[in-house]
Amino acid sequence: MKRFKVQYPYAYEAGKLSNHFGVRGIPAAALVDADGKVVWSGHPAELNGKIIEPALKGALKKPIFDVPSFEGALDDAKSDAELQAKIRAHIDGRVARVKAAHEAGNLLFVREQGTRLHKQLGKLEQAAAVKELVDGIAKVENGEKIIAAQESVQKIDIDKLKKKKDGEKALDELKRIVKELPDTYAETMARAKMEELVRVLPGLK
Repeated sequence: MKRFKVQYPYAYEAGKLSNHFGVRGIPAAALVDADGKVVWSGHPAELNGKIIEPALKGALKKPIFDVPSFEGALDDAKSDAELQAKIRAHIDGRVARVKAAHEAGNLLFVREQGTRLHKQLGKLEQAAAVKELVDGIAKVENGEKIIAAQESVQKIDIDKLKKKKDGEKALDELKRIVKELPDTYAETMARAKMEELVRVLPGLK
């Protein structure tokens, strides 16, 4: 990615996503238009300007989720009421997810996504509500401990475990979280990860 100075969002995954979308060979690509519809899929070598150009109609300079300022995005789209409506719908959806995470006790999501969203919102009216949710973490009993435990669970990559002793160590950490933080989102995450780990542990050497 560094070598070719990639300018678009990217991520790595272990194969679940490609299986979900029925990818049978790589490299594989899909083109999504400004309305979020997949308008083309196939080998990336077959993707050209004639296919891409129509899909750019109505698109922002950056993906909505990646814009530094929603105020700026709305201003850029001031001559396009339909696009403004889509941006506002995206904002409302993001705010709703942070609220839902707060209600579920997913403090790590609230801190990470809420902080980022608050910055993107700038002076928009939704900013105050998001800030209140993020600041509210400080009022949650054991809030920082819960977040640290969530981060600990996330760091356990079962697909990368090769040795049984490493799997057992991870299992002990998950058991500790379950014991020390009952009835929290960290416990829920830890139990879910334990179920996965218990299934693969017998196969580790």
